[in-house]
Amino acid sequence: MPPDSTLPPASPEGSLGLLAFGYRGLVAWRAARGTHWLDELREQVGDRPETGLAPAADPARPAPARLEITVVSGLPRSGTSMMMQMLAAGGLPPYTDGERTPDGSNPQGYFEHERVKALAQDADWLSEADGLAVKVVAPLLPLLPAGPAYRVILMDRPLDEVLASQGTMLGRLDRDSASPDALRPVYQRHLDAARRWAAETPGVALLSVAYADAIAAPEASAAQVAEFVGAPLDVPAMAAAIDPSLHREHN
Repeated sequence: MPPDSTLPPASPEGSLGLLAFGYRGLVAWRAARGTHWLDELREQVGDRPETGLAPAADPARPAPARLEITVVSGLPRSGTSMMMQMLAAGGLPPYTDGERTPDGSNPQGYFEHERVKALAQDADWLSEADGLAVKVVAPLLPLLPAGPAYRVILMDRPLDEVLASQGTMLGRLDRDSASPDALRPVYQRHLDAARRWAAETPGVALLSVAYADAIAAPEASAAQVAEFVGAPLDVPAMAAAIDPSLHREHN
């Protein structure tokens, strides 16, 4: 199998469709082997600069321009769209192309950008996201190249709720959902790889935000996020952007 076949393509179904690519093949196979997703990906594509995956440090390479980017990450259906809505309401503009419009699963919008989904092949858009908030699904987070200063807000939601919510969403799309027992360890590996990347990459600050806490205490969650981002955000507006009724999605 050639290396390019392991790279997830852009998906018309957004980040959930992107994840489905790996879960229906190679990623699940890797999980069964117990190998580390990020290490294998680096071995396969790390020597190709066009992938956007940061290789091992090379002192001969010039340092990239210092960008400052707020990244919202997590598994699909973990509250990433909600967090993007909060940041936008607070005054931090999102990096989005508006291609994916609101629907029954996300009536307030997805705040995604198609170029982000092809991060393995294209990272040139990072300069466009300087000073903005960008959504990067957790499996793609380790593909962000070293250099910029990243403030990563990682949404934390119990995997059973994530899986149930994804099943509801796939039902709306008239698509079958894979077995939760098969997906759960794969999802956990993606989250572990994302946290490992954040811990090992210079210039990365990480804030975990529990989805349940944001729903239960919007003001406190908004204040915590605003302090982490370090920008003069409108905290009451951020809190007002949280719609507790949408928590029904996991039922």
